Amino acid sequence: MTKEEATLFRERWHLANQARIEEVRQMSAIRKFQDLEMLFEFGETLGWAIPTGGEGWEYWRRLKELPNV
Repeated sequence: MTKEEATLFRERWHLANQARIEEVRQMSAIRKFQDLEMLFEFGETLGWAIPTGGEGWEYWRRLKELPNV
């Protein structure tokens, strides 16, 4: 991939991200909550548990300590 191709690729991704951001801004709060609920349900089907209580803070603390997260 040439430098010019990489620049065009990055610019296209930027445009796609901007379009997605605008799409989310236009969504109703109900739709956003429905999408969030769907993501949680999908996580449950993968066996991912949702931390509860103090366990959740420990989860986020460990994530924060990871590089590039």
